Amino acid sequence: MKVTAYQLKLAGATWIDVNSSYTLDNLPDRLPDQLAIINSSLFNLLNCMPGQRSRTFQPTYGSLWLQFIQEPLSDLTAKKMEIFMIQSIEKWVPQVQVDQAQTRISVDTSLPGYQVAIALRTPFSSSSQQIKFQVAL
Repeated sequence: MKVTAYQLKLAGATWIDVNSSYTLDNLPDRLPDQLAIINSSLFNLLNCMPGQRSRTFQPTYGSLWLQFIQEPLSDLTAKKMEIFMIQSIEKWVPQVQVDQAQTRISVDTSLPGYQVAIALRTPFSSSSQQIKFQVAL
């Protein structure tokens, strides 16, 4: 794996977030690359309910995503999750621009849960990035 220049120093960093994927074998001597930074930011945002960071930090930071865990596994629930996800990203991760036409959450009954695909642009690249993951219930 080739190490990029911005992985080796903090000078000129656009933003820094907690690396939620950090482990002892996760290259601790290097900074994460751009997609890892975005993944971490989105993971932190989508797994935090508003108010969880207490009044010390940003009391409204977070996403209402977790409230849908008890909702029926349906296309309507997926669409609601998609709307709340996009709104949260636009508010709390302004460094990225979400391509709403290419961003989707769809039901996957084999999990059971949802398949998530987020299409976005970053300040690091003019080309679109896509982040895909599963939300198992």
